[in-house]
Amino acid sequence: MRMIRLGSRGETVKSLQRLLKEKGYLRGEADGIFGTGTHKALAKFQKTNGLLADGVAGKRTWEELEGNRVDTWQLTEQHIVQAAGKLGVEVAAIKAVSEVESQGGGFFEEGMPKILYERHIMNRRLLAADLPLAAELGRKGRPDLVNSSWGGYRGGKHEWTRLNKAMELNIEAALESASYGRYQIMGFHWKRLGYPSVQDYVEKMSIDEGQHLDAFVRFILADSSLLAALVEKDWAKFARGYNGPSYEKHNYHGKMAEAYARQKAV
Repeated sequence: MRMIRLGSRGETVKSLQRLLKEKGYLRGEADGIFGTGTHKALAKFQKTNGLLADGVAGKRTWEELEGNRVDTWQLTEQHIVQAAGKLGVEVAAIKAVSEVESQGGGFFEEGMPKILYERHIMNRRLLAADLPLAAELGRKGRPDLVNSSWGGYRGGKHEWTRLNKAMELNIEAALESASYGRYQIMGFHWKRLGYPSVQDYVEKMSIDEGQHLDAFVRFILADSSLLAALVEKDWAKFARGYNGPSYEKHNYHGKMAEAYARQKAV
């Protein structure tokens, strides 16, 4: 079933509400409208069952509701609580960022971590590695993989196709040029975050969402400005530092503020 959240409507929401009613978490009719009552009931179910209590019905939540086996690679409530403790921030603040950044989780159904390959970063990484000829040849021969401007995205698991092709040009530069997992942290940060190599970083991102959260914690701890913004819940400052100067265009700060308010109310 597809991921549904606050504001969703339809038969899938009715199915969710019926399951929550059967388990004693929701009262009233299954009306097919995912409102605040359904959100709170779902979050309570998730928390009781050791899931990430974000009020979003994703793959793992459906499996638990339907009594199917639950994989162990997904993020749990315990992961979030531990991360909040390490950072000294509210659990609801971590959940707010997780909700906005995750896009429904950190892995594709096929088992690979979600990535986004950035061709303009590949150009920069080749130049930083003192490989100007490789960068030039790449821009001329494969502008979809090496370029001075961003773009060329194919989306979804097809980003792995782009990354694999880029690795044929240079493995390290290619791996450094993609963002990974639930929090989409770029590969070129590997050294600053304390990983022994970019290959090790990518391997860790392929294990589970707990590793994704660990990378996020490292990323925040490495930037005192980001940490302060998260502690203070200054979402504009946090979004500017985390998402870049285009944060306002995409309303990341507004989305995080709304998510925080929802998570705080659970």
